[in-house]
Amino acid sequence: MNNRGLKKNTMWCVVVLVASMLLVGSCIDEDLSKCSSPCTDVTIRYLIAAENNLDPAFDCKIHSLHAGFWNSSGVLSNEIILGEEDLPDSLIFEITLPADDYKHVVLANCTQDDGTHRLFADDLEQVTFERNVLSADTIRAMSEAVFSGVLEMNLNSQNRTEYVVGLHPLVSRLELTVHVADELSNVRCYVGNTMMGWHVWSSEMMENEQLVTDATGFALESEEHVWLYGFYAFPTSYQPAADSEMNVSGKSKATDADAWKLYFLSDYLDNGVKKTVQHVFLLKEPLYAGQVFRGNFALTPSGGTYNDVETGVEVDTDWKPGGNTDVEM
Repeated sequence: MNNRGLKKNTMWCVVVLVASMLLVGSCIDEDLSKCSSPCTDVTIRYLIAAENNLDPAFDCKIHSLHAGFWNSSGVLSNEIILGEEDLPDSLIFEITLPADDYKHVVLANCTQDDGTHRLFADDLEQVTFERNVLSADTIRAMSEAVFSGVLEMNLNSQNRTEYVVGLHPLVSRLELTVHVADELSNVRCYVGNTMMGWHVWSSEMMENEQLVTDATGFALESEEHVWLYGFYAFPTSYQPAADSEMNVSGKSKATDADAWKLYFLSDYLDNGVKKTVQHVFLLKEPLYAGQVFRGNFALTPSGGTYNDVETGVEVDTDWKPGGNTDVEM
């Protein structure tokens, strides 16, 4: 657990918290950071909003939580990071806070590739979920579904001490079946034209037209020359779902989305000379947060199909970095 800005607290708060912990699943802030008398015990329950509306393949298991509380002065008062071993099955927590008004943000499963978390910005409007770049504008696809939740808490003038925070998906899941011709080897998979992240409090998406997501490491060979990919990536547009609970901030995010692309690079021999061929599939349907996209692709040195249908795939039989996309090799 990682806390910032901790202060020693009164014995009275300790006694209250210990008593409440007997009734609640877990304490989200075990050393009662920055609590001075009078302090307030708040019970917070986290749950996946509209979970029954998500595709069963979209994994809703919570592996970690990263929580922040900004007080009425706009200051990041508490920041808590909990790993899977600290999470009760109920996802119900008790936290003791000085009586104040708070804006609360929580991210679930937001670890970076090295297992660390990006610490929250002191300015709430600058709190983002994004991925560390591998090189240039390339990020790695995600193995876990990422969720976020926001909450306003008025501990000064309300008697309310129990809150429920709905967690909403920030990513899409892709499940790809790729049939590869005998002549092709060393297949690499990339996703292009997605967003690059989120401003969490406002649920505004972050754009980067040059961003490429590397999903190569997620390939599993199901049979000879057939590869299966299952991973998470940023969407191209926020889900304008009929169920309004899918919207994080309550604001309308139904915007038109540009087409997105799947890039496949593979090696082959052309008259004894090793070359790289690039297949670019243009997908004109938006990729939404919480959606599972499934596609069946076939790659040959000269063409390709999508969902068993001949398509307008772009094929570059002598691809070199700096072409349609400059991905990291």
